[in-house]
Amino acid sequence: MKKIGKVPIRILKERPGCLLNRIQFAMRREAYCLWADGVATAEDIETGIRATIGFRMPHEGPMMHNDLSGIWRWPEDIRVALAEKVLDGVSTPNAKAAEIIRQRIVKGGYWFLDESKLTEVNEKRDREYIQCLKKWYWSK
Repeated sequence: MKKIGKVPIRILKERPGCLLNRIQFAMRREAYCLWADGVATAEDIETGIRATIGFRMPHEGPMMHNDLSGIWRWPEDIRVALAEKVLDGVSTPNAKAAEIIRQRIVKGGYWFLDESKLTEVNEKRDREYIQCLKKWYWSK
């Protein structure tokens, strides 16, 4: 994979469909539902995804985002509500998987970061964001 310019990832368990395609499909499904429910126009949904989620993804995924945004600092009752919202309407493979997700969110704590490096990592990410904004949006 590296020889052809790709980034390899290890799949620990087989599931139908490609790993990242499944994640992308979940976002697409939610975007369609929000549009169909009249929450926002298709254009505004696209703009919002490109300017936030899509813009952030080269720098952080959902677990790193939890670390950088400080979700682990939230009160436990708020994390419990978040876990339920994350699992609401999601077709998890089984109850065991849902419980693993619930417990991980409720527990809080970092997924990846060393707490002593939080400020450094946030500052680095912010510098990279600003460079991208300058390149993609502000230079036009």
